[in-house]
Amino acid sequence: MNKKIALLEYQFLFDPSETWSNLYQFEADLAKFFLQKGLEANVIKTVDGSNGRRILLIERKPMIGEPKTPQGRPKTPQGILKDMKKHNPKAPERDFGTRRLNVSKLIKK
Repeated sequence: MNKKIALLEYQFLFDPSETWSNLYQFEADLAKFFLQKGLEANVIKTVDGSNGRRILLIERKPMIGEPKTPQGRPKTPQGILKDMKKHNPKAPERDFGTRRLNVSKLIKK
């Protein structure tokens, strides 16, 4: 599977005394911004040392649905058995459960 990527070159200039004290704080804030937009940003490559150029990979964050919380009160064992009694099985299932199943019908001659 080939991924299509776009390489954009931006340069950010800022005064560390007025904004971020180091590059890692800037990267953390930039990653938080992308996270708010539903994206993940990770530095995958550093060129020319820690103060040099960096390659930031931005990907869509995988969406995992929230697990559903059960509504209402949990069922007691008696309530579960009551629901099982309401189950109306089909003929083969019913016959198998009561051992009335005729095996000779199942075997092909």
